[in-house]
Amino acid sequence: MYQQQYKQPKGFAALCATEMWERYGFYIVQFSLALMFLKQYKLSDVQIAAILGSFQALVYLSPIIGGYLADKILGYRHAVMIGCVSLAVGYALLATSNKLEHIYFALSIIAVGTGFVKSSMSAFLGMQYKDTQRTGSQDIRRDRGFTIYYAVFNFGEVIAGLSAGFLSNLVSWSGIYVTASIGLVLGLAIFYVGTRLAGVHDTRQRKSSLPFMILAYLASGLLVIINMTALGSPHFCWVLIGLIVAATIVVVVIKTHKHSLREHVLLFGFYLLSLSSIVFWALFFLLYSSLNLYVLRVVDHHFLSFTIPTATYASIESLGVVILGPIIGYLWQRLKARDRDLSTPNKFALGFLFMGLTMIVLWFGTVSAGGAKVSSGWLVLAYFMLAAGELSLSAIGLSMVSEYVPRSLTGMMMGVWFICTGIGGKVMSLFADDAAVSHSIHDISKTEAIYAHAFLLYAGVAITMTLLCCFIPLLLKRLFIR
Repeated sequence: MYQQQYKQPKGFAALCATEMWERYGFYIVQFSLALMFLKQYKLSDVQIAAILGSFQALVYLSPIIGGYLADKILGYRHAVMIGCVSLAVGYALLATSNKLEHIYFALSIIAVGTGFVKSSMSAFLGMQYKDTQRTGSQDIRRDRGFTIYYAVFNFGEVIAGLSAGFLSNLVSWSGIYVTASIGLVLGLAIFYVGTRLAGVHDTRQRKSSLPFMILAYLASGLLVIINMTALGSPHFCWVLIGLIVAATIVVVVIKTHKHSLREHVLLFGFYLLSLSSIVFWALFFLLYSSLNLYVLRVVDHHFLSFTIPTATYASIESLGVVILGPIIGYLWQRLKARDRDLSTPNKFALGFLFMGLTMIVLWFGTVSAGGAKVSSGWLVLAYFMLAAGELSLSAIGLSMVSEYVPRSLTGMMMGVWFICTGIGGKVMSLFADDAAVSHSIHDISKTEAIYAHAFLLYAGVAITMTLLCCFIPLLLKRLFIR
């Protein structure tokens, strides 16, 4: 009876396996793009950061459109399958591209595919559990199931880092993108066969008319064109983000003007924390751009008896999430049991504090190298701190929506959270300019001096945000009193 009570829904393994392959392909690209742009296309650090910043923004903005189409026209199953096909095609095109324009096209398709999968997979999994709002009781399998799902998610990131690093030494960049495409084909097969055999039901499955289906596909094609333009023109990407922000503000004002004063105060807290997350993600996404190039140029790749490839280093942060996740989760649980749980703004502050410590460790490791290669140990320590920061802010940010936002606005405000994450991706390109190293600089001492200055700047920004987040509870309390 106990085992039956905790048994996960039918098709759970198929959904987890599909998500693992989706994350594998996505992080293959994340871990390798900066290195490929530098080595193969000889782009400057500023150009690389601009392209990666636009890609990050588009990846997190696309789920808004993908989720809307899945919810209103396609259904979650259909949306996931479209996403997997798009990703497989995008990775295959990336493997065969030999011009920047072709790469922009491939990345545009990948962003759209990620938008479909990212918006639909977790929702599809969530609907397999009992509807707590209808039954009035909580499905005790849900939290355990999503914990397993999140662990598989991060396992996909870890193996992506290993593949991107070690396979790139054996085959070309094209070879590792081919593995991503094959992985998505395999993931699509697992999803289709696994969910069909298990009889997994999609309660959002739509029987839309042909014109609406054609409209959904045309909208996806238009999104690819818009994404491609944004990747090729950083200025257009900023304009696009501005239009999305303006539209979001209008919708939020219309939807929230009738709520009570208490709800407006809580929403104000949500807005402040969401805006602060832009800075966190701008610093975090340096992991795939400036820090990747930092590892390539000045880090000693020997750790213990191993030689770690450049692209693999970024996956150390994902490994840190896997290892530290249960520990930090247990810590939150113990603090709550003792009625000493930290507020959401304080947890955000803790996330920024870990971010600041990450940058301080990188700064200290760089300046202590004295013109020699920086020890890998400093990078491992820094990336585990970064993982602690991500766990303190990212996961808490998702739960913040249910804490600060009225239930009728949850879906829209989740979209606002992803918009802020996407903006953070683009803002990253501005921060990355401070760590840009010219191709004309070959002296390791000068290179380390540039990075050390940038790390100190990033640490200052993170510590400042730590203090500001600590101030938010006091501000909200004062507004409540008034």
